[in-house]
Amino acid sequence: MSYEIFIKELGSQESGYSGDKPNQRGKYILIPKNFYYVFPHLSTTTLNAQSVIRCKVQDGREVAVNIVYHNAKYFPEAALKRKHDEVRLYRSSKLDEALGLDRGVIVIATKLEDESFGFISVQKDDSNYKYWQSVANTAQQSKNLYDSIKDRSEIKQLVKINTTSFSGEIQNSMEAVDLYTKKLKETRRQQVDHIHDDDPARPIQSLFNSQDDFKNFLRTMYGGRCALRDTPLALDYYVGLEAAHIHPHSHKGPLLPTNGILLSKDLHAAFEHGFFTLSDDNKVMVSKKIESDSSLWKFNNKKIHPISTYEVFAPFRSYTQWHRDNKFETFESGKH
Repeated sequence: MSYEIFIKELGSQESGYSGDKPNQRGKYILIPKNFYYVFPHLSTTTLNAQSVIRCKVQDGREVAVNIVYHNAKYFPEAALKRKHDEVRLYRSSKLDEALGLDRGVIVIATKLEDESFGFISVQKDDSNYKYWQSVANTAQQSKNLYDSIKDRSEIKQLVKINTTSFSGEIQNSMEAVDLYTKKLKETRRQQVDHIHDDDPARPIQSLFNSQDDFKNFLRTMYGGRCALRDTPLALDYYVGLEAAHIHPHSHKGPLLPTNGILLSKDLHAAFEHGFFTLSDDNKVMVSKKIESDSSLWKFNNKKIHPISTYEVFAPFRSYTQWHRDNKFETFESGKH
């Protein structure tokens, strides 16, 4: 088996230095154009296209890293000050800690079979540092690195990550989501006309690997309150609240926050039975089959929205359309 290898010696600016002063700016890894193919494809037709990737390191840690294509070059109508055309991996504190990242450190990475990425580093005091520095410098002209370096101990360590068992816990998932959300909001402010119809949560799908991930994020996203009642049953507790799928997971609905609502248990059941649904603008639509004196009607036309921090992840219209077409009013009166 062959691996696509990324290798880069970190510069001072990437590591947050201004002159010799550290921690003066944000830290990142600049991806040279000849290494774009190693990482997820980011479009030139979406302003500042971005995604989140899962990174695995040797000590068993799994962290999230935001990758952003600063592509203002392709959007002159955005009237931005600088016409960027570069891809950056934004270094999280967890990744820096796990790999000991700083200027001069060499980062080596590869895409693994489960779509995550393995990362190792070579420090300046490592005995093989000069060798890897030479490889990093000449790699700018070569895409096919693996065959020439696969017998090196560092590459064997990198490849071994592919067969290492990980817990699936991503240490900084909320940090990555918050950075993704911030940049998504900035993009929308800069260029509303070029926002695509794609689900805005899809680039962070790698962070949701289980129902628990989905449930925990919805709890945060709705501030621990039922989306219809706007109140918790008990403050600081999630008792009675459930993560409702709009397009059910059993029907191939994705584990994404845009496909969920936090609801009280009774309202969750009513939603699953099709007693009510959501419109394209996320307003509650109660079924006309429901008796006019039922308490459910007090929620009719109520707008559903997460707390302001996560408003970009409001229910997405393709999922609410599926619910209207497949669940809404499918029950028979008097049988539930």
